[in-house]
Amino acid sequence: LGIIMPAPIIKTMQSILSTRQSEIAILNGTLFTTEEALKVGLIDEIASDKSEAIIKCEKYLNRLKKIPPNARGKTKQNIRRFPSY
Repeated sequence: LGIIMPAPIIKTMQSILSTRQSEIAILNGTLFTTEEALKVGLIDEIASDKSEAIIKCEKYLNRLKKIPPNARGKTKQNIRRFPSY
């Protein structure tokens, strides 16, 4: 491995995968394919090329613009503070 994984990345992985699955993936330096990352929930969608990725990003950002930033931020904090078990 050679690097120390930053705590925020570990916490993010643990919120998606189980603690044990995260530990195994991190300690083994697992590289997920795009399809694997989508299947386990590490990514939300796949783009076939750069232009499609930009279009999808713009759509996502436009949806976020409609949500008041303070409400979105507080909700995100609450989700991360009280993870599901």
